Amino acid sequence: MNGYERRLAEDKREIRRRVVAVGERVRAAVEMSVESLLRGDRAECARVILGDLPINREVRSINKLCHAFIARHLPSAGHLRFVSAVLQMNIGLERIGDYAVTSWSSRRR
Repeated sequence: MNGYERRLAEDKREIRRRVVAVGERVRAAVEMSVESLLRGDRAECARVILGDLPINREVRSINKLCHAFIARHLPSAGHLRFVSAVLQMNIGLERIGDYAVTSWSSRRR
């Protein structure tokens, strides 16, 4: 494997690692949101809301990584589909995280 291929593989691995980490944080936020909602635990709900900001920052950071990947590697075929899929997943993950935050707000009305 030459230097370019190694760098491309490392960049893809890093993007994948960070997407998995965000997915885990979103899963935990949704779980915590449901549990705190069922218990009526306002403090826990507040922690879910505050925890959404770092998730959003990480999603934006991953988006930047994807755009840098495109600029650096000029990918085609499979690599371009990978980056496109990550960008689409980021939108979904951020939306799911936002649902975790709004579950308490909508119940209070």
